[in-house]
Amino acid sequence: MFCTNCGEKIPSGAKFCGHCGKPVSSPGTPAPEAAQTGSVQTAPALLTSLKGVSKYKGTPLAGYSAASGTLSVYQDRLEFKRKTGSALSARGGAIGLGISKAMAKDDPIEVYELEQISELREGKYMGLYNTLAVALKNGKVWSFCPVLPNSSEPKKIIALLKPYMQH
Repeated sequence: MFCTNCGEKIPSGAKFCGHCGKPVSSPGTPAPEAAQTGSVQTAPALLTSLKGVSKYKGTPLAGYSAASGTLSVYQDRLEFKRKTGSALSARGGAIGLGISKAMAKDDPIEVYELEQISELREGKYMGLYNTLAVALKNGKVWSFCPVLPNSSEPKKIIALLKPYMQH
């Protein structure tokens, strides 16, 4: 069986396409939501999630992160949940790190809707780390840097979101 949205092969028994996240229904059989409501209403699928991501303002080549946390990638949005605040405040040792964590604890999840994003591109931080640069239509740019040098995650996220980006 192949996905009707992206054409990727779907393993037997899968409920969602592993490539694009589209719900799978047998030919001629409506998805359960359609049978109950008359239309298909599905929650956007979580495509991937990265823990320990550092967030930077703009596309920096060096400097301190604005925050660290988890970046979750959905079909219609990116979500960033802060675990710690600025890396600069964490330089204060255990006390600074404790303060940074406490300050980030009650922060709301930052949501970047795909319709607000004008461009996703790869960047480099300190010449070693691949970053995901998220350019918003309002002119702001945020970069998300995975914890491992030369990570392929930014490229993977761009490929996962390409089918959902509207231009």
